[in-house]
Amino acid sequence: MRDIEVMETELLRLARQPESVERTAQMLRLQERIQEREYRASGRSADVALARGESATPPAVYAGDEPPPWGSELLAFIRAAFFRVLEARAPRREMLCHAMAFGFAHPAYPSCRQAALAFGCSHEEISFRVKEIQREYNLPANQFNKSLRACEKYKQTNGARRKTA
Repeated sequence: MRDIEVMETELLRLARQPESVERTAQMLRLQERIQEREYRASGRSADVALARGESATPPAVYAGDEPPPWGSELLAFIRAAFFRVLEARAPRREMLCHAMAFGFAHPAYPSCRQAALAFGCSHEEISFRVKEIQREYNLPANQFNKSLRACEKYKQTNGARRKTA
């Protein structure tokens, strides 16, 4: 706990300094170290290790030797997804992208464009992240994706418009 207090004091000192890119980077690194120490202190290091793929077996959470009813692979998959969302710079946007990748629509953001407006980014960023997640988890396309034919047509027309130097 003493290490965490020292790092928090350093973080406060950095917060009082004039804003710069280097200061921001130092603060982010320090925050990550604090979070890692807090995880270890709270006994969640097994969860973090599992989410990062360091351990092939999940910690025992059931009485006896019976396996979890949904399987340890699914449990590891869900943990990894949750930690990916928690570690993202914009966790709400990342969670929405995960939901869209799995085919769930939020009532306030029924499309990538509306989600992009709400989060202050372009719809291409949202769409790209949704496709990335689908590729990572080997998920099929859904209503948030353009058809393969539309994607191919877009590549052809966009490629014709690009200027070469």
